This record gives sequence, C-alpha cells and structure tokens, in this order.
Amino acid sequence: MSGTVALQIPRGLWTTAVMVMLTVLSTPEAEGRD
Repeated sequence: MSGTVALQIPRGLWTTAVMVMLTVLSTPEAEGRD
C-alpha cells in the first residue's frame, strides 16, 4: 500500500522529506534538548 502512495508523491516533495529526515537523524540531541 505504502508503495502505491509513495508513487503519487512528487519527487520534489520526496527530496524535501529526505532532507528533513537526514537533518533530524543527524541531530538526535536536538530532540533531547527541549
């Protein structure tokens, strides 16, 4: 199911989502610090 939904998402949006994911994963301390 998720695969079909993913195909409907524009590449531009995917690129932005990936960038955000990498940023969040790269800075886990940011989440810890409130």
